[in-house]
Amino acid sequence: MVAPGSVTSRLGSVFPFLLVLVDLQYEGAECGVNADVEKHLELGKKLLAAGQLADALSQFHAAVDGDPDNYIAYYRRATVFLAMGKSKAALPDLTKVIELKMDFTAARLQRGHLLLKQGKLDEAEDDFKKVLKSNPSENEEKEAQLQLVKSDEMQRLRSQALDAFESSDYTAAITFLDKILEVCVWDAELRELRAECFIKEGEPRKAISDLKAASKLKNDNTEAFYKISTLYYQLGDHELSLSEVRECLKLDQDHKRCFAHYKQVKKLNKLIESAEELIRDGRYTDATSKYESVMKTEPSVPEYTIRSKERICHCFSKDEKPVEAIRVCSEVLQMEPDNVNALKDRAEAYLIEEMYDEAIQDYETAQEHNENDQQIREGLEKAQRLLKQSQKRDYYKILGVKRNAKKQEIIKAYRKLALQWHPDNFQNEEEKKKAEKKFIDIAAAKEVLSDPGTVCAEAAESVVGDLLGLLLCWLRGGVRWGRGASCSGPPAGAGDRFLALRFRKSSFRPHQTQGPCVPSAVGRPADTEAGAGFDSSLPAQATRAVGAPALTPTIGKYNSEGEVLGSFHLPRSMMNSSSQTCRSLTGKLGFQTGMYP
Repeated sequence: MVAPGSVTSRLGSVFPFLLVLVDLQYEGAECGVNADVEKHLELGKKLLAAGQLADALSQFHAAVDGDPDNYIAYYRRATVFLAMGKSKAALPDLTKVIELKMDFTAARLQRGHLLLKQGKLDEAEDDFKKVLKSNPSENEEKEAQLQLVKSDEMQRLRSQALDAFESSDYTAAITFLDKILEVCVWDAELRELRAECFIKEGEPRKAISDLKAASKLKNDNTEAFYKISTLYYQLGDHELSLSEVRECLKLDQDHKRCFAHYKQVKKLNKLIESAEELIRDGRYTDATSKYESVMKTEPSVPEYTIRSKERICHCFSKDEKPVEAIRVCSEVLQMEPDNVNALKDRAEAYLIEEMYDEAIQDYETAQEHNENDQQIREGLEKAQRLLKQSQKRDYYKILGVKRNAKKQEIIKAYRKLALQWHPDNFQNEEEKKKAEKKFIDIAAAKEVLSDPGTVCAEAAESVVGDLLGLLLCWLRGGVRWGRGASCSGPPAGAGDRFLALRFRKSSFRPHQTQGPCVPSAVGRPADTEAGAGFDSSLPAQATRAVGAPALTPTIGKYNSEGEVLGSFHLPRSMMNSSSQTCRSLTGKLGFQTGMYP
């Protein structure tokens, strides 16, 4: 389809030169021109040739006023109007030229062109036929014949388009209208007809484009403005809808449909603006209430329900109400699976609920649709980081007990939390899913903390046979370490890696180490000096358990804080895990270690 702007642009570049040729052809014509009119015509011609259209137009206005019967003055003014894209103003001047000089074929040919572009096919054909009967030049004859053929083709296509529309074949009608509007670019009625086809085919934005063109091509086109406003309203664009219906009322303030629509749009617009202001102020509960009012005000347009729920989802997320946010965001995503805003807000709610896998999935889906969103990138990185941290489970934190809690305290805390988070207590699917996850974590924490052997096995397995697994199993005193460990420097002359730690005697209990608690690793024993209260038979028990030499510690005396310093010599060949491995164990068991070269 050829846009009107591009056509007028081409006309503007061609017409000044056509005018100069016409002037040369008719320079000696008898027009009854006085000296002042002649002066205006000459000056206007020069300005037109220089592209100074506004100044040229002023000169031709003066020439027409000076001699209302001067067809050259009208023709030149029409040429300027066309160059400025004002075909409506040019058409009366061309008609006046033909009235004053019936055999002026150039003016009649040009008027035929304009009538054809406006879709006035019968009038255009009449002009082209009269050109052929008025002794035209060879070029004019060829042009008139060519335009007659084109006009006949447009007549045929128009008839086919109307037939297709009447039979509800809107796709075919659009195809025919596309071809017609490539030629009849200023035909308002055909654009309105195609807009109606687009509406029937569910393409409202294309319809809006045609209706906007029609509103400019036809004077006082209130119907076009009304349709544009209602289409924007159906699309959920209340601001543009309000703007367009106001244009309708400017043309006719008593227009009943425009006025009724205006009141509805204005009411809805006021509610939405108020809700958005509340969100900016951080008053999320009030904003939620406003958007609920929006849905009640316009329940028949699904777009407003979706947009309102999207913003309510955002409010719940920002107000740290994750359960409500997840529920409403999920409703939005059922209707619009690719809604980036709902995906981001639900992901934030999942983070609050510590549902990191779900948050990562939402952020990744959102990123597929908006790769450059910094908020999505940062949220995804945060979710991945929190997921990694969450995998280092702190069982004491899960049950809410201290690290020196006794078995009875652990069982009591477990029973209380198990009753609270049992999945049967929840009906909502999202809440039930959350409860199941919590219940599993609570059960796992109880299982581990009430069975020292289970903790030992899990620690050894977590390092996949690393010597630190042997270390943790060997220093087994239940799972309730005291203040944890602090590092000291290596002993003099230590050639291998050196691991040092401290622990309280009150929480250190010898434990028969067996099974997976002692990895089958071979190391060189170090000298052992038994400290007060230390079971020196423990290294030998560990050695018997694996049937091979085991690493043994050097145990010092209790210090002033009631702690025992233990140190281990580990061969370099067996300690290829970095200090990062030690930090990993620290995060899982709340146990600090240090390694030195």
